[in-house]
Amino acid sequence: MSQSDDRGLAYIRDVYEDSQRFATALLRENERLRKQNTELQHELSVRTAVLNARSQGAPAQQETDSLKQRLQFVEQENHRLQHEQLALQQQSASLLNLYVAAYRLNGTLDRKEVLLALEEIIANMIGSEQLGIFELDREAGELELIASVGIDPEPYRRLALDSGAIGHAARTGEIYLGGHAAQDSQQLTACIPMSVSGRVAGVIAIFKLLGQKARLEPDDIELFNLLRTHAGMALYCTRLAETARSA
Repeated sequence: MSQSDDRGLAYIRDVYEDSQRFATALLRENERLRKQNTELQHELSVRTAVLNARSQGAPAQQETDSLKQRLQFVEQENHRLQHEQLALQQQSASLLNLYVAAYRLNGTLDRKEVLLALEEIIANMIGSEQLGIFELDREAGELELIASVGIDPEPYRRLALDSGAIGHAARTGEIYLGGHAAQDSQQLTACIPMSVSGRVAGVIAIFKLLGQKARLEPDDIELFNLLRTHAGMALYCTRLAETARSA
């Protein structure tokens, strides 16, 4: 991996670790508020019982009302912290997924391993087992299918650059986001161009999503942006390694 890649991975790892520390602090605060909530509820119950039994009048009633307000505040704070904790856990999981994906792609010079890693990343993190991975043949001006899962590869062996969404992604370097129709096996969910030094080197085409996933999520788009650079560089490096081995 390049120094910039190392710094990027280190940044993701540091942010993840910071998030975990913050999540731990939130858990401690949440537990403190939960105990305080329990104590206040008990105190409120006792004071209400005493007030009802003795009918002590306005001062006691004021204390009870004040206690109810404190209890309501603690409950609101507890709810807010729970919401923040959930959001932080989701963010941490997303960062960890990005880190794992980048590490897998940059951790080997074996071409088969890189392609397998891409297939598993898309299956496990995106939620699709229908995909094609294309490499750009610049001399022929075509896209060559180098790996596929869950689709008939024959219609996709070689694609011209003016061939629909896949060719468009290769020409423009822009991520394509399509619809999702379970009844249409040719429906494209997304096309991710893979770039090396700003030049498109190939395209990942994702067809149908798995049945339990209705649509793409914001975290998926973040992963697409990571694949745009890291997948292209990983395949390029494996090509160089193969050339060096055969020389």
